This record gives sequence, structure tokens and C-alpha cells, in this order.
Amino acid sequence: MRNQLLADERRRTDSIAEMGALTSAIAQRDTRKARAASQAHILSARDALLDRLEEG
Repeated sequence: MRNQLLADERRRTDSIAEMGALTSAIAQRDTRKARAASQAHILSARDALLDRLEEG
């Protein structure tokens, strides 16, 4: 699943930005931001996967 998503250049770019936000929040020791960034990353990956499955 991860390989399929990261094969998409747009998703790869989005994922890098999402992980950057998560890393930044962790470095700042901001648990609320880290939780929000983690959830946003998971939801975005889920949506991208569903889009790929619908495309067939």
C-alpha cells in the first residue's frame, strides 16, 4: 500500500510535507500539534488510497 501511494508524485510531495509538520511538532514537544499532524497524515493517506482504488 505504501509503495503504491508513494509512486504517485503528488502524494509523495504531500507525504513529505505532512511528515515535516509532524517532525516539527515533535521537535517543539507540542503534543497537540503532533497529534493533529499525525491524524492529518493518516487521513490524507487513506483518502489517496481510496482514490487510487476507485480509479481501478
